Amino acid sequence: MRGYKEIATQPEMDAFLDHVKGFHDGMTKEMYVVNRAHVSFDHSMSMTHRFDARLLVQTQWDPFAIEIVFIGVQTLRMGDPGEYWDATGLVERTTRPVEKRTVSLKFDRGLEITAERLLVRDRSNWLGPTARLGSEVPHPDCVPATAILDRWRQCSACADAFDTEPSAIYAVCPTCGRMTELAVRETEGGNPG
Repeated sequence: MRGYKEIATQPEMDAFLDHVKGFHDGMTKEMYVVNRAHVSFDHSMSMTHRFDARLLVQTQWDPFAIEIVFIGVQTLRMGDPGEYWDATGLVERTTRPVEKRTVSLKFDRGLEITAERLLVRDRSNWLGPTARLGSEVPHPDCVPATAILDRWRQCSACADAFDTEPSAIYAVCPTCGRMTELAVRETEGGNPG
């Protein structure tokens, strides 16, 4: 996932919260949650049950907007949608019976999310009332896709081509079910996200 930074240790969490000033004078603008399992068109069920979430927090301080991606959500509690004064974060690792990591963010207005992984990205230009997150939650297992014509992309996992919104960076391949990430065009020389 281009442009995202994973928060995997407590020092990284502390540095992140310091960088965003504890989300002081901020608020959750958008939240999107998806279950990675699904019922297929033939009525069979994919058993890849896992909640992933995508959150956009806007603040009055630089950086002005942060996108947060939670992979493997374990708890999600929501409270007052008002402004935040502070947030805390915790990264815990256990080794018994197996090695496991949990990452938690708790905002003082009652929003608390605990997940297996947490990734962040500066989205300072995502201010205002417009919805920005789109319909997909990206995750680290994305496969590359290549743009073909205006509305078509080709999945690198199964080589099928499918129609999708031209502005969508992330889209699920309808043939193999993999999340695809649109490749950066060499002529653009930058991140399309």
